[in-house]
Order: sequence, then C-alpha cells, then structure tokens
Amino acid sequence: MNKPTRAGPIGLCSGLLLLCVALFFGAPSAWAADCKFVLGFATLKAMIDEAEGPEKVGQCLENEHFNPEKGAALQRTTGGLLVWRKADNRTAFTDGYRTWVNGPYGLQVRLNTEYFDWEVPAALQLEVLKNAEYLSEWPTAGKAKLTDGMFFEPYEPGSASGTYLFLSEQVAYGDLNSDGAADAVVILDASGGGSGTFRYLAAVVNEAGQPRHVASALLGDRVRIESLTIQAGRIVVGLIGHGPGDGACCPTHEQTLAFQLAGDTLEEVPLTLRQLKNAEYQSEFPTGGKARLTDGTFFEPYEPGSASGVRLTLSEHVAFGDLNDDGVDDAAVVLIADPGGSGTFRHVAAVVNEAGQPRHAASAFLGDRVKIESLAVQDGKIVVQLIGHGPDDPLCCPSQKVRRAFQLVGSTLEEVPSIVDVLWQWERFEDTRGPAWDVTVADPQKYTLRLLPDGTFQVKADCNVGNGTYTLAGSSITLMVGPVTRAACPPESHSNTFLTRLGEVVTYVLHEGKLSLNLKIDGGNMVFTSAEPDS
Repeated sequence: MNKPTRAGPIGLCSGLLLLCVALFFGAPSAWAADCKFVLGFATLKAMIDEAEGPEKVGQCLENEHFNPEKGAALQRTTGGLLVWRKADNRTAFTDGYRTWVNGPYGLQVRLNTEYFDWEVPAALQLEVLKNAEYLSEWPTAGKAKLTDGMFFEPYEPGSASGTYLFLSEQVAYGDLNSDGAADAVVILDASGGGSGTFRYLAAVVNEAGQPRHVASALLGDRVRIESLTIQAGRIVVGLIGHGPGDGACCPTHEQTLAFQLAGDTLEEVPLTLRQLKNAEYQSEFPTGGKARLTDGTFFEPYEPGSASGVRLTLSEHVAFGDLNDDGVDDAAVVLIADPGGSGTFRHVAAVVNEAGQPRHAASAFLGDRVKIESLAVQDGKIVVQLIGHGPDDPLCCPSQKVRRAFQLVGSTLEEVPSIVDVLWQWERFEDTRGPAWDVTVADPQKYTLRLLPDGTFQVKADCNVGNGTYTLAGSSITLMVGPVTRAACPPESHSNTFLTRLGEVVTYVLHEGKLSLNLKIDGGNMVFTSAEPDS
C-alpha cells in the first residue's frame, strides 16, 4: 500500500532517533565543497529535486559514510539527512519533520510519525507472526508455538480431537506501548473441537527486533471481524457480534470496540462507541430538554402514536481525546436533530469521561443542513471540517468549506479563533541566534499569507504571487509552496527568503492576535499580524 499509517517513527529513524536528533541539531551551517552525492543518494536527490525543488535536500555537508552500529549509511545535507537502510535496502531523506522514501512505488512522502505498510519491521511481518509463540489458556502449557499460523494439541496421543489455535490473516501495525517502534495486533482463534470458535485480540510488541505476545482480550464466540486498526495507540476493532435475539451461529449486531495496552493487559477503552450511542444528551428539541439515545437514535412523537415528531441521531463522526485536561480521553460527537420539517440541525457535542461513564458536557450549533467532512480532537480542542453555507447558497445546498475549532470551558463549548481564512501579514523574523539577526519587514502588506478552508493557501511575496497546499494537525502545520510568479523584485526584497522559510515551517502558535510560524530545527519564527483585526 502507498498510503501511510499513523504510528511511532520507524523506518528512517527507528533505532536512529537519537542519532538523527544529534545530526540535525549539530549540523554545521556551511556546506563542504569537496563532498558529493553518489549512487542511491544521488538518485534520491534527483527525484526530490524534481518533485520539491533543489533547496529541499540542498547541498551536501559531508560524504556518505556507513554507521555499523546503526546498520545504515548516512549523509548530512543543508536540508536534513540522507539515509540508506540496510534492513530493507531503501534510501530516504528527512528534513526533521517529513520523510521522502524511494520505495516500491517510487518516491513517496510521509510525516516522520507515519510509516508505509511495506516499511513494517521484519520481526512483525505476517509470516513471522504466523510462527511466533502466543500465550493462551487453551493449551496445557499456557502457551503455544504456531507453525504456519496453526497449533494443535491432541487430547490423547494420536487423537484427532484436541485444541486448535489459528492466526487469521488480519493484522494491524502501530505503536502500542509508546516506545516509538511499531508493534502489531492480530486475531487468534481458539477451538476445542466443538461448535464454538473463540476469537481473541492479541497484542504483539516489537522487543529488540523480536515479536513478543504480551496481552489478549476475548472478542466473542463466532464473531465476525470486519476491520482491525491501530489509531493513536488504540486498537480499534469493527465486528459483527451477537444482538439480543441472535443465535451463537449467526451474529448480526455491528460493534466497534477499542482497547489499549496497559502493561500485560488489554483494557477496553472506557468510552466506547456503544456507550456514546446509548448515552443521554442535552437538547432543546425534546420537551424534557434531554434525550436518552438507543443504539444512536431518539424519537419523541408530537402526539401519541404519531409518525411525526422530534428525532435525534448520533452521526458516524466520533473522535476521542482529552477535552478537560484530566489525563483521560473524552469524546466528541455530532448530534443531528430533525424536528420533522425540511431542516436538519447539527450540533457538535463534548462528552466527558467520568469514572468510565459518558457525560454530555456541552454542545455548539454547527448549522442547518451542513455537511460534516471530519471530526477530530487535537491538543484538547474539537476540530470540525464541514461544508457550510456561502453568502448565496440556499439552505439545501451548502458549498463553502469551513474549519471550526471549539474548546470545552466548564459547561460551554467556546469557539477558538482560527488561523484559517485570515489575511496574515509578515511583520518580522525572530532569529534564534539573538536579536542582532532579527529582521523587521518594512512593509508587511507586501508579504501576505491566507490559508483557505479547502487546504490551499494564497501567498504574496513582494512583487510575486502564488499558491500552495497546507496541512494542519493540532499545532503542527506544513506549507507546500506551489506555482509562484518569477518577477524580478527590488534588491532589498525579502521575496525569496519569505517563500523559502514558509516551506520550512513545522508548527505554529496563535497568541494575542499574532501568528508565529516556527521553523524546523529551531530555525527561528516568522511573526504575522492579521490584516483583518476583527476576524
């Protein structure tokens, strides 16, 4: 697959993390005239030059050299670090925030906190997991060494009846124990020869390059696994389980379960989708001002027996994260209210985790017939991407992309000022070397940046204008400068410096109306002020 998966940094800096940090922060400012790029590094640099421009990798600071302790060849550049990985014979480049890899699908780019499926460590490949040892209550020894995904222990010597263990083909990768390395989660089936097949979730950690099964959780008898992922350290399982009237053979009830590794135990995450779908929510629409959902819905007829009434529905958008700074993950959901007319009113709702039970703490109105694109909890804030109404849009047909952020303050969801859709003017550059190297922009109106809700941005750099794309994730931001006009600006212009530094931004801070874009490797801060003070 060529789509990166969220996880701890592996591949490029797995086992090289401290080395990478030391190299980045200790890199000299001048490039070495006698060094050069050769072989795979030369090929990778040419590919990145074509895709990103020659300044991305930059000039070499040293010749390529092999580090036997790390099992990798390294070469520092003015833009970052080139690495040849002996483990998979791949070349890669990192600027400290993103990684470019010459992989099986050509040049691919990902965040340093992501990895591609084909970058999974050899110790966790499916074939290795199929022949690993697993803890289990079913074998007499309390553990079983699989062979090609199977284990059999007869009840009597020579008997065809006994205990069977099978490893399914479903596997997911991600960091389960916060050590920065990818771990794995698999499904282990156990059968004693009867009609039952008991399905277990098994967490396998990467311990010094070896797989070690540390914990399991029973999912049920003859449940059907629909999906298996690791999201932000949590194992999320989508399955078809047993509803109240289902026979053991034939489950029909859709479920989403979440687990987290706590020592040698897999604990179900306290706030589950099941709980949220059956929680009580405050709402102005029911007569009592609140509604208890049942499997995600609530209906109150206007008259007894009437088909008309107020309907509340929990949408499919759910996000988890700490909203009240107590160290425990809460939840954000979208509640849809339909009073029976043409309007459907969407609210974002903050649900806090109180002793493992959900409590709806606050809501904020998002709009009538708006379309929710995504919901996330980032740095304690609820972030909603939606399609809202532009000035000329009828209620039926919103067309304007909007990004809104909210913060839980007591019993209120307060909207947080956004850096998106604001015209920012560059007023100064703060150099980390000290005030003597700071730059004050004489005319900030000549250097502007506007992030648009659709993920693109518009930029003005003195006598040139252009655009590009950006990504936002919490306080992290990446700006990819696209086509820019190439007019010759006056000699004193900061045009080239402005555009180059935008491409080096990795995080941002919004404080008292000022936007600070922070450059990689502690490279300084670009400080902007809003040209629209009332925005």
